[in-house]
Amino acid sequence: MPVSNTSLTADALEEPIGLLLAVAPVFRLALPLVQQGLNPEDAIQRAQAAPAPTIEVMPAALPAALRELLQELVELQAHDDRHSLERQQALCQTLLAQVQRQDTPELWAALQGELGNSCQALYDLTGIATYAEAATEAYQAASTVRPDEGPA
Repeated sequence: MPVSNTSLTADALEEPIGLLLAVAPVFRLALPLVQQGLNPEDAIQRAQAAPAPTIEVMPAALPAALRELLQELVELQAHDDRHSLERQQALCQTLLAQVQRQDTPELWAALQGELGNSCQALYDLTGIATYAEAATEAYQAASTVRPDEGPA
């Protein structure tokens, strides 16, 4: 769904950002389990089973180009082929280069979580260790955002 450059509203961001933000608490809960030696898939399953706090943070405004990238990222989540996963990884990196943690910590954490997801899926698909390392780094970065951390 193309987003007009002239309509910069929170409503246009609600669905894609909401989907991304929904996964952030799972990774904050899963990371300590992985650090204790549980494999990432089991840790994520346990974290998903645990009640997670609801995140209700919406950036007041993002440039249209970022909204379009977020929308593309959400749409790609339905695909698990290597090309789509590599595109998800690239989109997360592009968005993270433009989204500042201090301005939108929950979005930043959600993007780190999505980067971790795409890297973990690429590792599962290819067995390339650098993907697993990148996933761990992204999950650790996501876990550094406290649920009560708001914009500076």
